[in-house]
Amino acid sequence: MQITPTLILDAIDLHRLEPISFWDALIVKAAAHAGCAVLYSEDLPAGRTIAGVRVVDPFRR
Repeated sequence: MQITPTLILDAIDLHRLEPISFWDALIVKAAAHAGCAVLYSEDLPAGRTIAGVRVVDPFRR
């Protein structure tokens, strides 16, 4: 995945809309741009769908 100016601007917009860091927003937007349906993260709110990507905590049962 190449980081583009559009991807960065999309991440900034997401960061402003959601209570997540810019870096987490960039990860979510990169996953969305890559067509990922699920993102495994212990840092993001598990069970939510952000920018069309479902967040799953791999350590939560």
